[in-house]
Amino acid sequence: LAHDTYDAYWKARSLPRHFRNVHCAVLTVGGWFDKEDMWGALNLYKESERTNRGIPNTLVMGPWTHGQWAGRSGSSLADQSWGSDTTTFFQDQVEFPFFERYLNAKAVAAPPEALVFETGANVWHRYSKWPIASRPVAMALGADETLASNAPPVGERTLRADPANPTPYLDEWKESKRAPADWLIRDQRFLTGRPDVLTWTGPVLDRDLRIGGGITADIWLKSTGTDGDLVVKVIDQFPASGAGTSPKGVSLDGYQMMLRSDVMRMKFRDSFETPKPIVPGQPTRVRFKLNDTLHTFKAGHRVVVQIQPYWFPIVDRNPNAFGKIQEMADADYKAADVTILSGGKTASRVILPTLR
Repeated sequence: LAHDTYDAYWKARSLPRHFRNVHCAVLTVGGWFDKEDMWGALNLYKESERTNRGIPNTLVMGPWTHGQWAGRSGSSLADQSWGSDTTTFFQDQVEFPFFERYLNAKAVAAPPEALVFETGANVWHRYSKWPIASRPVAMALGADETLASNAPPVGERTLRADPANPTPYLDEWKESKRAPADWLIRDQRFLTGRPDVLTWTGPVLDRDLRIGGGITADIWLKSTGTDGDLVVKVIDQFPASGAGTSPKGVSLDGYQMMLRSDVMRMKFRDSFETPKPIVPGQPTRVRFKLNDTLHTFKAGHRVVVQIQPYWFPIVDRNPNAFGKIQEMADADYKAADVTILSGGKTASRVILPTLR
C-alpha cells in the first residue's frame, strides 16, 4: 500500500529487468487465458530476445489458463472446444523433446522459435519470431453503437460509474468464491442492459478475420470525476443461430466470448510513475495495449467492443477522485458520468493487428 506507483520498489522486483546474461536454452510457456500472468510469459520471452541474443529461446502460447499446460485437460476451456488435446500435444511434442535435446543431448529436432495456438481456427502455428508481422486496422466506436473501419460522425455515449454498484467481472460472483480459472474467456452477455456498460457491435463478417499481436485501445473520453478506471474488452460474438453447442451442452447462439480485456486506471494514462488527475469535462485521451492474441473471428461472427468502469472485485473500486485510494474515506467514493467520444479529432477506436 505504501507503493501505489511504479517506483523503485516495483522496478527492483520486475523479472524481465533481471532476465539477462542467460546462456542456456529457454522455453517460456504461457496461456492465452492465464488470469494470473499472461503478460509475464509474453514479455519474459520478448526481453530475452532483446538481451540474450543467440541463445535458443522458444515461446509457446496455448489456449490455456495458468499452469494448465502441465495437466491433461487441454481439449476445451469454459464453453470453447479446441478440437484436440492441446496439453498432451505440448508435453509429448514440445516439452519432452526440449528436455531430451538440451538436458540429455539427444539428437532431436530443435523447437521452433515460437509455437502459438490460434483460437477460433484451432490450429498450431510455428513462427520464426513473435509477434509476427501484421497490419493495423482501426475499428471506430460510433455514437450509434456500431463498430466499423470507416470514420463515424461526431457523437458521444455516456455510462454511469457508480462505486456503490460496481460492474461485476462475472455473473455468478459470490464473495466467498475464488475467481474461476477460465473467467477470461467466459460469455459476457450477463452485462447486457447495465447502465455502466457500453457496447459497440461490428457487422456480420462475410469472411474470416485473423488477428495476431497486441490490440491497442485508443479512447477519448470526458468524465465528471478526476480519476476513474477504463476497462476495454474485445469480444468474439457468435452467430445468433446455428452456432452449435459447447462441450458442456451450452448453446453458443449469440455467445459473447471475451477474447482480450484489460483495465487502465486513468491517473496512470501517461505514466505509471507519475499519476495525474483528469480535468472534469475536458476531452482526455487514454491509450494502452491489451495483451497479445492470435485469433480468427470466423465468417458469420461479429467483432464486439465493450467498455465499463469497474471489474469488481478483480480490481478494487475507483472512487472517481484523484488521490491515494488506500487513504480515502467512504465519503470520497462518488458516482461519475464517463462520456466516450466518437468521430472527428477525438475519435475513439480499437486497433486490431490483422493478418492475411
